[in-house]
Amino acid sequence: MSTDLKSKGTAVVLAGIGGVFGADKFYVGATGAGVAQLLLTLTFFGLLISGPWAFISTLTLVLMVLMGSKTFLYPKVDWAPTTKNDTIIAWVVVGLYVIGILSALLTRNKQSDSSDSYEHKKIM
Repeated sequence: MSTDLKSKGTAVVLAGIGGVFGADKFYVGATGAGVAQLLLTLTFFGLLISGPWAFISTLTLVLMVLMGSKTFLYPKVDWAPTTKNDTIIAWVVVGLYVIGILSALLTRNKQSDSSDSYEHKKIM
């Protein structure tokens, strides 16, 4: 483990953007976990594991920043003190996740509505 302190905000961004590829794991020095996640992502069925794994990692890091707690995911990492930028980054990631979930739900509802109307027209 290197002696330089790791930024929580950087870890959150890497987990949110490249988490399925293990980017956050490589950043904090958990190379074995990073390689495992990367290899899982490169297989179709592994992506079903790697996606939720990345989501949970991101959520855990965000909670660590916002609640000021330690995370069980990276017990050996020497974290830099939480800065205001780390907190802003965590809230931005939360906002992006909420927007993503809401847009997925709205898109799904629109698609089901349009398929219902298509079936209705088809019957008539």
